[in-house]
Amino acid sequence: MARRHNTPILEDDIFGPMTEDAPAPICSLVPELGYYIGAVSKALAPGLRIAYMIGPPQATAELARAVRVSCWMASPLTAEIAARWIMDGTADRILDSRRAEGERRRRFALTLFPDAQKDCPKGAMHVWLRLPEPWRSSDFVVEAKRRGVLVTPPEAFVVGRGAPPHAIRICLGPPRTWEKFEEGLRILADLVQDRPVAAQEVV
Repeated sequence: MARRHNTPILEDDIFGPMTEDAPAPICSLVPELGYYIGAVSKALAPGLRIAYMIGPPQATAELARAVRVSCWMASPLTAEIAARWIMDGTADRILDSRRAEGERRRRFALTLFPDAQKDCPKGAMHVWLRLPEPWRSSDFVVEAKRRGVLVTPPEAFVVGRGAPPHAIRICLGPPRTWEKFEEGLRILADLVQDRPVAAQEVV
């Protein structure tokens, strides 16, 4: 379809490295129209703020001009650190460690929320938790925050004016320690079993 209509493909794959058996990028199938975007901050280190793009050869000069207009250049120090980590194997070791920890967290989350299995495949960095009645996502977010856990409401991911689902998004990345991570998920698991305060008060 892209070739038929001469339509460029923009592929944002910043989380791609977190999945070991990920399929080949779409852009690799249509290199003459594909713009593949990656970064190291999500996969390796949040402080390593550098990204990269692979585009059609005929667009290289235009892409370089766009970088110069918007930010002039990537930080040389950040680029050097990223390049050295990739070349000397440090990046692979960090990535292997993060994948292992991510899978450990994913498996634990699915023991508490088994119904989220289909929305949380291997390599996923978050869980979509569909809320049972009578929970509404807005009430759940407020109550979770009151108990010390921040979750993302579905409105942040809805395109257009469609009604958001009664669900919340649980990020599996933070906090840094396993103890805090487990504590936060157990709070949410207990909360799912409770009834909203508003529902308890209505007769």
